[in-house]
Amino acid sequence: MRRTSGINYVLGVLILGGLFDSIKYCLQIAAIFIHRFAMAPFLCRIIDPTAAHSPYTQGNSAISAPGSTAAYFISLRVQTCEPGASNTIAQAIQETIEKCSTPGSKAQRAALQRHTNPTGNLYAMMFSRSEQDRLPIAVKFIEFLCILDDVMEALPYEQSIREHDILCQVITSTTDEPVSYSSTSECLGGMIKFLTEIKKSVLGLGVKEGSVLLTDFERTLRQRECAPANFSSLEEYLPYRLHNLDWYFACLLLRWSMNLSLLNTEGLSDFESLTGEIAGLTNDYYSWNREKAHYLNSESQSGDRIMNAVPVLTREHSVQEVEAKDMLKKILTKRAENVEQFQKELGSLEWNGKSQETDSEGMKQYVEALEHLTAGYAFWCSTCPRYYVF
Repeated sequence: MRRTSGINYVLGVLILGGLFDSIKYCLQIAAIFIHRFAMAPFLCRIIDPTAAHSPYTQGNSAISAPGSTAAYFISLRVQTCEPGASNTIAQAIQETIEKCSTPGSKAQRAALQRHTNPTGNLYAMMFSRSEQDRLPIAVKFIEFLCILDDVMEALPYEQSIREHDILCQVITSTTDEPVSYSSTSECLGGMIKFLTEIKKSVLGLGVKEGSVLLTDFERTLRQRECAPANFSSLEEYLPYRLHNLDWYFACLLLRWSMNLSLLNTEGLSDFESLTGEIAGLTNDYYSWNREKAHYLNSESQSGDRIMNAVPVLTREHSVQEVEAKDMLKKILTKRAENVEQFQKELGSLEWNGKSQETDSEGMKQYVEALEHLTAGYAFWCSTCPRYYVF
């Protein structure tokens, strides 16, 4: 009897132990699913950009609007994660504006105006595929760069370079010691604090790939003010435009926000450049009326730093402004067709002489998301108050 009881006791312990392990395993699986669900992108929907018309267009006035061709005209698909992500995005925008601009300043007014577009939120369209915990960080990075543009264009060129260097020191610093700086623009202190906080947030989600992202962010800060004042051709202009747009950082940020690998993107550099050219040239097309007065004012320091393809095309081809804009529209339409062609061929592409089957799904997700980012930005440019209300 004692022997039988001992066996039963051992069996009971084993059964209970197995049951405990099973419960533990199930809880671990449930935790993984809960985590993945919480971190998944917000629900998205495709929208029809051709149905939107800017409420700021007044007749065919060349002053109030870019003209009768102002509607979205390229073929790329626009996607948004509104309304699900609306509160998350709005909070990230508000925090960035409050920390990186001075109340009542021109830069802050421009930032607030940037988000009054009635046809859709810029970041909901640009980062519609981003994971929920990374979306607000992606929004903060791009909003910071937009504010930085408005702040720096009002400063003398030499001061702008110095302040970019100070901001780079925040990113590259390996200690918690505050970066020292002399009295400069009044919002620089807030920007330094903001970058210190976002740096910690990025590294908190993974040191290895977070470090890659921050290194590239430091690179884009250093390169964005390094361009000649005039360009003789569109071919010469475009590489500088992509740097000025922070495009390659935006591509890396998109992958990071989707939790995709930041390292293996062989074969996609041409596609990234192509979509970047569409984004930059679309912005040039719609922003020219706003920027023209500054550009034509040869005595304005900011005018010397305006980057736009319209005057480049007028010089290169000896044409008038209207003809240059028509040329720009045709260039954009053709490049959008090239994006569609690339996507059709993606399944059969080989990079470095070998198939990329292992990463093909992630690559396809990224290519599609990059199309949506480009299209969302282009659509926003075609309807935003910033380029219609002066």
